[in-house]
Amino acid sequence: FHYTTQKGWMNDPNGFCIYQGEYHLFYQHYPDDIVWGPMHWGHAVSKDLITWEHLPVALSPGQYCDANGCFSGSAIEKDGKLYLVYTGNRNIDAEHKKFCQTQCVAVSEDGVHFGKYADNPVIRNEKYTADTDIFDFRDPKIIRRGQNYLCVVGSRTVDGHGQLLLFKSADLLHWSFQSVLFSGDQTMGVMWECPDLFRIGDVDVIVLSPNEMPAQQHRYQNKNSSIWITGQFDAESGNFTMEQYGEIDHGFDFFAPQTVNFGDRHVMIAWMETWKDVYPAGKKGLSWNGAMTIPREISLSESTGELLQHPVAEFDNYCQLLETIQQPGEEIFHKEWSADTAFRLKGKISITPDTVIRIRIGAEQSEHIQLTYDKNQLCMQRRNASCQEDAKRFTDIVAENGIFDMDLILDHSALEGFFDQGRRAMSTRVFLDCDHSEISMDIMNAAGIQQLE
Repeated sequence: FHYTTQKGWMNDPNGFCIYQGEYHLFYQHYPDDIVWGPMHWGHAVSKDLITWEHLPVALSPGQYCDANGCFSGSAIEKDGKLYLVYTGNRNIDAEHKKFCQTQCVAVSEDGVHFGKYADNPVIRNEKYTADTDIFDFRDPKIIRRGQNYLCVVGSRTVDGHGQLLLFKSADLLHWSFQSVLFSGDQTMGVMWECPDLFRIGDVDVIVLSPNEMPAQQHRYQNKNSSIWITGQFDAESGNFTMEQYGEIDHGFDFFAPQTVNFGDRHVMIAWMETWKDVYPAGKKGLSWNGAMTIPREISLSESTGELLQHPVAEFDNYCQLLETIQQPGEEIFHKEWSADTAFRLKGKISITPDTVIRIRIGAEQSEHIQLTYDKNQLCMQRRNASCQEDAKRFTDIVAENGIFDMDLILDHSALEGFFDQGRRAMSTRVFLDCDHSEISMDIMNAAGIQQLE
C-alpha cells in the first residue's frame, strides 16, 4: 500500500500535484545506492492515489547550480505545461555544511520529460535580511494567489531559528523578495524545511518540518519533527500570524509532508522516515530504501481547530469488511500474518475508564510493534523492530462518549494508525525478522466492539 521506489534511495515527496487528470508524485531519489547520495527527482503517477506507475527519473544533477543535487521543491501547472521548482545544491564546503542553495525551474509539455531553464537559478542565494543564514535556503513551495505566484522557501536565522522567506512572480521565472513570511523561536527548531502554505475554509495553514525541535513532554520526540500551524496570511504584507500549532504525526517515522488541493479536498503525503543513524532497509539487504505514507485527507476540527487526518477515501476500495464482533473475550483478535501481505484493522470500541487495549504485531518473545491504550494515553512501542532499539512514543486520546476508534494499516514495511476521529496519527516502519508473524488484539474490561473491519 505504501509507495516505494523500485531500487535505490528515496526521501522527501516533491512536486505532489495533479496534471492532465492524473496525480503526480515526485520524490528525492538516489538511483545508484540505498543510501542518501546526489539527489535526483524520482517520479510516479496514479489515477487513484493508491496504485502508482513508476516513470523515468525527472531531474538529475547537471547544471552548475545543481551540480551536487536537485533538492526538494514543488510543481505547478501553467499554460498546459508542468513546472518543477526545486533547490539546486552546490557544495562550497560540505564538511562544514556550507552550500550554495538556489531555486531553479524545469518545464515539461507532457508531464514526463523535463528540460531545465537555461537561466537557472531563478531565485539566487543572497542575504535577503540581515539575520538570514545564507547556507540553508531550500525547498520552494509554489502557490498561486490571484494573478501572481508566491514561493515559500525554508531558511534559518544566523542565531539558529527557523524562518520562511516569501517571493513573488508573475511568470514563475522572474522573482522578487517580498518578506519574511513567518519566523520561529528557540522552541520551534533550528531550521525549517519543506514548507507548505494552503487554505482550508477561512483558515490559512502552514505545514513544515523543523530540525531539532525541543521535545515538549511526549511531543516532538524525534530529532526532526513535522508540524502544522494555523493562522492568517496577509498577501499584501506577506506576513503570517500564528494562532496555534501541533505535531502532525506522533509516531517514529514521518517527515517532509506535502499537500495538494483539488476542489474542497486537501490531500497530504509524507516520507515515512526521519533522519537518523540507522536505516532498516540496508540491514535487511533490500535493493530499495524508503517509503511514503498513505495519502491522507486533511481538514480542521470545528471544535478545537486541530488538524485532522484520515486515509484518502480511495483506499476503501482496496479493503473489505471482514467481521463484526459483539461480545469480545479477553483476546478478541489473533491471526497469523505473512510479511508479504497487508491488512487494515478498523474499529470503534466501547470503553470504560479502566479499559486497556493492546494490539501487538509480531511474536511477544521476539521483535514486535505494540500499541497500548490506557487512561487516555496511547503508547506505541517497538521491541527491536525496524532494526531499532526499544523505544516508545505517546499521544493523548480523548475517546469521546466512551468510544475509542482506530484505523490501522500495515504492509510489509510500514504501519500507520489513525485515532480519535483523525485527531491523532502514529506511524512507524516495520521490519520483522520472521517470515510469518502474529497480529493480536486484547481488550480488558471492555464493553464491546461496534465494528471491526
